[in-house]
Amino acid sequence: MNNIRGKEKRILKMLFTKGGTGTKNTRLSIPISWCYHMKITEKDRNVIVIYDYDTKEIIIRKE
Repeated sequence: MNNIRGKEKRILKMLFTKGGTGTKNTRLSIPISWCYHMKITEKDRNVIVIYDYDTKEIIIRKE
């Protein structure tokens, strides 16, 4: 875990799954402390996910 000027960096692993029909999917678990900080709860869990094709970065924002 590294802190970079107000940012926290973690190395996480993507989980690859295969459904019953053969379709593939991915999942990523983020630290619960980040969810608490972003005020993401079990009842209010909608987020906006942005993928930047130029920088190859994924951005997650609270809706």
